[in-house]
Amino acid sequence: LDAWSDGFVGLGDEFRYKPSENTEGVFVGYAIDDPEDDEVRWKVQWDHETRNLPGGMRGVIRLQDYSDFEFFRDFERDFDDNTLRSIDSRGFLSGNWDSHSLNVLFNRRETFINPERTISLTKLPEIEYQMRATRLGRTPLYLELDTSLDYLDLDRSESLQSEYLRADLFPQLTLPLRTVPWLSTSFTVGQRVTFYSDRLRTGEELDSREPGDLSAFAGENLTRTIPFGSAEIIGPSISRIYEGEKGGKLKHVFEPRWTYTFLDEFEEVDQVPLFDEVDRLGSANLGRFALINRFLAKPPKEEGGSAREILLLELAQEFSFDEERPLQLGTVVTEVDGMEQTEVVRRTAGPIRSRQVLLALRSGTPASTGSTAGRRRRASRRCPPWCRWCARPS
Repeated sequence: LDAWSDGFVGLGDEFRYKPSENTEGVFVGYAIDDPEDDEVRWKVQWDHETRNLPGGMRGVIRLQDYSDFEFFRDFERDFDDNTLRSIDSRGFLSGNWDSHSLNVLFNRRETFINPERTISLTKLPEIEYQMRATRLGRTPLYLELDTSLDYLDLDRSESLQSEYLRADLFPQLTLPLRTVPWLSTSFTVGQRVTFYSDRLRTGEELDSREPGDLSAFAGENLTRTIPFGSAEIIGPSISRIYEGEKGGKLKHVFEPRWTYTFLDEFEEVDQVPLFDEVDRLGSANLGRFALINRFLAKPPKEEGGSAREILLLELAQEFSFDEERPLQLGTVVTEVDGMEQTEVVRRTAGPIRSRQVLLALRSGTPASTGSTAGRRRRASRRCPPWCRWCARPS
């Protein structure tokens, strides 16, 4: 119970529960009687987790909600909460079985632009199924599959409001080649198909709208099809295992890696409603050369446990083979009628354009765990099953 001299009265509580070993949660509720606005203002937070659900699934709820945009600045005392610009509430069920994973997600994200304008993005729900690279029978081919089905509620402005269905299918077929023991090569082809039950209007359709029709959506279906291809060469790789004083082992793997990626262009990209990373796909014709150092640690046998990647150090250079989409942009300052004018120009040093050297550092990542449902980017970095250089220290 809180009381202020200005007549504000606040009442709230925090409730923690753990009815079983696999279920626990925290609920926080707080309400304030605001005499200035003559209303009750409030906040609610609920964190809940249940493990070992039927089928080995896991359920999580992260709920956060406020009565109004100004609540943060008026009553929150923590700096992070006081400067909050968006709130994200979600609940999901996830499970992993061998090379398969399933994730059912309910998500609502509100971003506060000003007291009068809020951007709202809602998934009700998203059902995502993933299959990591799996060998097809006795063939040398591996199939990887990413699929998702979403019912989306988008509200960015008065004209950008719609509820629509989105279905995304991304199969990939990989052929690994092993010519010599110290070199690994693979080729991948695939096609990404995305269906939208509603699309954005073209420029001509916007100009020909009926008076009073402010919607940017056309009310028609759209199917986006994008071919994909890639090639990867890993090696020659060098590795060494260091024995620890207490029985543990450290493995250092050094490998050069060349990757080529091609993603075709979709001509009707201006008709795709932008919701998340699934919609923001640009064409690509890229090469990438990297020098990678990986450090894997394994505890002593008596302690048990598997090998873990404790450090990754990567030095990389990227190249664009598309003259229309270089990786670098430059600026040129010229003088026009006594005034300086700055222009952004493409660098034209030959047909192959390069980006500056990149340095990536990652630590503390398990080397042998599978991808988590709903995290495509992390899953894409996981080495495929035919990679021979990621073996645990023996």
